[in-house]
Amino acid sequence: MRRLLIALLCMLPVACGGGGPGSVSERTVTVTQTVFTTPGDTIAVPSEGPLTRDGFRDLVAGLRKIVGRDPLVFEVYLYETHASFEVYDRTTGFTDDYDWSQGAFEPPEPVKRVRQDVNRELFALEEVAIDGPFRFISGVAEVRLEGVESSSRAIRIARDSVSGDAPGPIQMSTSLSGTRQDAYIAGDSRGRITATEIR
Repeated sequence: MRRLLIALLCMLPVACGGGGPGSVSERTVTVTQTVFTTPGDTIAVPSEGPLTRDGFRDLVAGLRKIVGRDPLVFEVYLYETHASFEVYDRTTGFTDDYDWSQGAFEPPEPVKRVRQDVNRELFALEEVAIDGPFRFISGVAEVRLEGVESSSRAIRIARDSVSGDAPGPIQMSTSLSGTRQDAYIAGDSRGRITATEIR
């Protein structure tokens, strides 16, 4: 854990012998104080899982406390047992990856984004329906595809790539791989399925 050491200089009056009545000199005393600046340990955020009914809500609330604001993100990946959030900091212009698994967020890891178009790609997590991922994955479960394992379920949340300068809509998407066919499924920010392509 990174620590910031602050030296506090305190000017304390000390009586000195031989200096005459009422004579006072000054002595500098250094006090060391430890201030914790950024989390270096895992931070517990209990959740039944990112794809459960209340799982996304719990993770967003926990992440909001960790970063100290409503998170702005480029991408979110949600799986059965873990999640990843690419969080953008407007004050620094940097992006960090916050990974959650086994009931806790790991310390953030720096992300290099060589060509980031903030205005077209960035979105606030509050723009995504809190039950959206659960609604979306429930709809995905209705897609009949032979040989698909439930443990392979995953959701990507990001802005859809569109031409022009305006930001595209927030989209949830997933891919399924079966024994005979594959499927690509897309949904909106509320978790409603908007497209299903079976190949």
